[in-house]
Amino acid sequence: MESAFGYIDFNQPLDENDLLKPPSSGIEYLKRVQYEASRCPEVVIANIPKSLITPEYVECNQRPQPLSDAPNPSTQRMQAADFAEMRQKLIFYKTQTRKVVPIRLPKKQNPQTWCAFCFGLDFVKKCYKGRLSEEIINDTTLETGHEPLLSIIAQFTQPLAVQLLEYQLTWLDLCGFSTEQGRWLYSLMLCIDKPTPQDAMSVLRTIARKCLKIRNSYKEQSELFPQLNLFIVIVSKYFGQEDLALC
Repeated sequence: MESAFGYIDFNQPLDENDLLKPPSSGIEYLKRVQYEASRCPEVVIANIPKSLITPEYVECNQRPQPLSDAPNPSTQRMQAADFAEMRQKLIFYKTQTRKVVPIRLPKKQNPQTWCAFCFGLDFVKKCYKGRLSEEIINDTTLETGHEPLLSIIAQFTQPLAVQLLEYQLTWLDLCGFSTEQGRWLYSLMLCIDKPTPQDAMSVLRTIARKCLKIRNSYKEQSELFPQLNLFIVIVSKYFGQEDLALC
C-alpha cells in the first residue's frame, strides 16, 4: 500500500503517454508532481534580454540607499512601535459598544468623490483639471474635505482602505505630497491587518517606493522628509518589508 504522505518512490518509470491523460487517483497525481519536479534543474538562471530591462524595472528592484538624515535604527523601532500602538487603539475603538453616528461615505469605486471627500473641492479640481461631475460640484459637504478622524476611519473595512491607498498613490502622482495627504496615508495604513493580504502588501510597498522617489526629487532639505521617512519605516519595520529599509 502506497503512503499518502512523504516521498513516493518510483520503482517503475512513468509512461510519457500516460502523462497526457488526467490522473485517475490522488496517488497518481502526486506521482506526476514528483516526477515532474525530479526533472527540473536545482538552479535556474533567468535570462532577461537587456532590451526588456527598463529604468522603471531597475528602480522597483533596487534597495533604497541609506539616507544621511534617515532616523537611526532605534528611532525606527520606536516609530514602528508607536504605529502598532495606534493600531491597537483603533481596534479597541471599533470594538466599543457605544454607538457612533456614521458619516455618509462615497461609493468605493468613485475616486473623484473620494478625493473631494478627503481634501476638498479645490484639491480635486487641481488633480483632475476641472473635469468633475455636477454631483461633486454641487455637493456642499465636499467643499472643504474631511480630516481622517477616528469616527471616519473606524468605518473603513480593509478592502476599502486598500482601495483608498491606491487612490492616494494616483493623487501623489497628480498633485505631489503634502502634510494633509500624509495624515490620510497614515490613517489608512492603520486599517491594514497583519498578516497582510498580498494585494495590500503590494500597495504598501509601492507607497514606500513612491515616498522614497518623492523624497529624492527634492534638491534641498525639506520639512516633508520626516513624514516621507515615516511611511518607509512603517512599511519596512512594522509590515516586515526589510528590503525597503532606509538603513
